[in-house]
Amino acid sequence: MGMMSARYVPFDNWGGYVKNKKEVVLYDPTIINNYNSYEKISLHYLEEMPNINGLEMMSKYSSNMLVSVFNEEFFKLAGWEHREMREARNKYNKIVKTEHDIKDINVIVNFIKEWNKKRGDERYGWQLHSGYDVSFFERFYEQEKDNLWSNFFYIDNVFVGYSIISKICEENCYNYLIRKNNVDFRNLCIYIDYKSFERMFNEGKHNFLINWGCSSGSLKKYKSKFPIHSCEKRYFIKIKNEPKTIRQNELFESLPN
Repeated sequence: MGMMSARYVPFDNWGGYVKNKKEVVLYDPTIINNYNSYEKISLHYLEEMPNINGLEMMSKYSSNMLVSVFNEEFFKLAGWEHREMREARNKYNKIVKTEHDIKDINVIVNFIKEWNKKRGDERYGWQLHSGYDVSFFERFYEQEKDNLWSNFFYIDNVFVGYSIISKICEENCYNYLIRKNNVDFRNLCIYIDYKSFERMFNEGKHNFLINWGCSSGSLKKYKSKFPIHSCEKRYFIKIKNEPKTIRQNELFESLPN
């Protein structure tokens, strides 16, 4: 839900989604034969690269799926390694107000528009995902908010950021969905993340894992400021489909059972 534009249509079981009339995205390569009517098939978060037996590979890349671990000792923020985070916590605890629901989604939409101006592709050459955030709040937030840890942050009654983490848990691991912050405030981002995890620990009183999703470069470096549980490579590929010619056993014989 946190990585879908307004145009994408998810499957009923969330095993993938339709991007447009020509392309579908799947997370399970074993169901590829069910989608032979699409000209392009993207496969995301693969643990291994499949053998595509001569079919045209349109694109491929890998990224790192980082998972953090949180326990009581971490939230003490003791020692030199946590100095930056500790200073941000102490500073913003004095001036930030946090709420756990928002009545007017337009507050977030307008905030994201301003965020785009400051962090947008015209200035930095980055590919923005902010449209995914708008889509999430407009399409899914109201119906899903009971299944979310939602945090909305204010300074002097001005909206400065948000974080959304799923409450759905698998093997004591929760998925971080989306987050944005006003970049004019130094280290507000790390404060928002810390306070979001602190809330989870205070409410649950047990150790837990956070799956940040995949990233590389400076974003991966930032996530590594939090205690690392694992960092595993994942593969993303797009193939040109030839309707009714894909043979599952041949294409994906290299994938584990």
